[in-house]
Amino acid sequence: MKTLLFLLIMPFYMFAQTAGVVHSGPKGIFITIGQHPPGTKYSSYKIERSEGGAFKTVAELHPVKDVNEFRKNMQETQKWVDYPIKFDIYNTENIWKKVKETSDVESLKTVGHSMPVLAGFHLIWLDQDVKKGKTYQYRITAKGFELLSERITFQPLAAAPLELKSYQFLNGVFHFKLSAYGVRKPVWIDVYRAGPGKGFEKLNIEAFISNSKDTLQYSVRDSSATPYQPYKYTFRAYDLYGNQSIDNDTIHTASLDPTTLPIPVKVIITSDSQKITLKWTQTNPEIVQSILLERGTSSEGEFQPLHEMSGFENQYSDEDTEAGTTYFYRFRVSYKGITDSKQSTLYSAIRHDFRPLSPVLTFAGEETEKGTQLNWTTHESKAVGFHIYRQINNEGYHLLTELIPAVRGKQEYNYLDLHPGGGKTYHYYIRTISRSYQEGIPSDTLTLVSTRNLPVPKAPVDFTLQTVEDKIWLTWQSMPEVAGYVILRERGQAKDTLYTDKNFYVDEVTNATYRIKSVNWTGTSSPYTNPVKSSKVLRKPAPPGGVLVSPERNGGMKILWDSPDGDQEFNYQIYRYEKGKKPAKLALVKTNDYLDKTVIKGRTYYYYVCTISPDGLESEKSKETYFTY
Repeated sequence: MKTLLFLLIMPFYMFAQTAGVVHSGPKGIFITIGQHPPGTKYSSYKIERSEGGAFKTVAELHPVKDVNEFRKNMQETQKWVDYPIKFDIYNTENIWKKVKETSDVESLKTVGHSMPVLAGFHLIWLDQDVKKGKTYQYRITAKGFELLSERITFQPLAAAPLELKSYQFLNGVFHFKLSAYGVRKPVWIDVYRAGPGKGFEKLNIEAFISNSKDTLQYSVRDSSATPYQPYKYTFRAYDLYGNQSIDNDTIHTASLDPTTLPIPVKVIITSDSQKITLKWTQTNPEIVQSILLERGTSSEGEFQPLHEMSGFENQYSDEDTEAGTTYFYRFRVSYKGITDSKQSTLYSAIRHDFRPLSPVLTFAGEETEKGTQLNWTTHESKAVGFHIYRQINNEGYHLLTELIPAVRGKQEYNYLDLHPGGGKTYHYYIRTISRSYQEGIPSDTLTLVSTRNLPVPKAPVDFTLQTVEDKIWLTWQSMPEVAGYVILRERGQAKDTLYTDKNFYVDEVTNATYRIKSVNWTGTSSPYTNPVKSSKVLRKPAPPGGVLVSPERNGGMKILWDSPDGDQEFNYQIYRYEKGKKPAKLALVKTNDYLDKTVIKGRTYYYYVCTISPDGLESEKSKETYFTY
């Protein structure tokens, strides 16, 4: 089968616009670096990987030295995927020369965003040292920037399934029309055929691709079939990263030569959320006695009469369908004055209803000895099941369950979440899944605080006290799985009890002694800490004055400022930001000037400086100044 060049290029054109995209393939995780070729300032990359802890270097991609190394890197991509890559379509000498001249893969247009070319320039890399089921995160570092990828779990994925739209044998050629939609659409299709007395064999035939919104259309033609013979066909597809699709149903057909007896041709079958519509062309309708449209839910099962019409009709809408079900159609034509009839090939379609189902009617839960017992009721007759999402404390919602199947006629359901408890807060919501496997509107959120296996809290650690501008600041480390803290304040014979759910407390009173203890959700508390007393008064220093910025002749932006009055020695924290972004710490220095070498021509930068006292207190910010480099 010939290379699907258009489809191999276009997905990487989209991915190359956002550096650091990660995708799973059967052999590892692909990391798309970006679009910086050798010769530019971002041509050397360090890739680090984290499995939930510290990042460790897993690859260092250096600038490509010459065309031989570039060609070798391209050819390595064949080991990454199981479908063949046609390298003879690339003129490596011209590609290398063009990029060296322009320092930009954009000059190659779509060719420059194909997997082999990007790999040739070290702009995509496959991490094969990963294990299934484990979650990874990648950090890509180059001179001038650092990028953190999203988290990805390496697990088997399937390419988007192929959907057979139509097929027919016409003028000695089998024509198959297939489609795929959603993510991981196939870029390669292998066609297998079994003939009379033979098993399935892979064919070397051509496929053509067209694009329609988020759906790809595939047209496959087989001109090697012998006329008047029964055949079986099946298709196997691969996405860009080598993920294989689930094999489609076997197609049973025959290579019957066309005769003078006309049947519907140019059949187009479409679907929406309400119906499946068939349109066709009928030649010589005047000799047609009737056309019977038949329907089945299997290509090999029983077909039922659906609609009978004259030869002059050319459209029918089937509204008696269920979403998510594949329907097969065929025409049976009878003719005037003769007893012969003719049956068409099969046409298939799936009605996808993307309208979200309504949420469940009731959703409740209670804690048991084993976990949380969830109960809900629904009236949706079109549901195939439910998904339950859970959040522990405030760590983000995650899918808790696989599909919980719905039973026709059943309205009440339950699920037991076997969690360890331990005083954590559990949040739940449910989504109803339609027959088109679309998630419905989320239910109301259910929140429970588990009191099972609640540990005795530990006393706060690092309990310190400082007096800042006539106020007492008590601080300590946040303790896990506690509801709050009780502070005992003693002033002479007087004792007061204070409460907070944060890890600090500000008091107006001076000359007092403080102790603190942790309290969990059930009221169980830890011992009090050792007492602390007030310390010296600390005051914020004054901000720097006279902040100026100017570009340096040898590159970079020079920032200057005046020290605040006083005999103390200060440090200075420099902040920088661009319009619309949050200020970020740029540098901490002891001098009254700093050279910012990380500026980029054409960008406007805003700066301000804060004074840091020997006690670590930070002043208010200085007046801001800006400059376009």
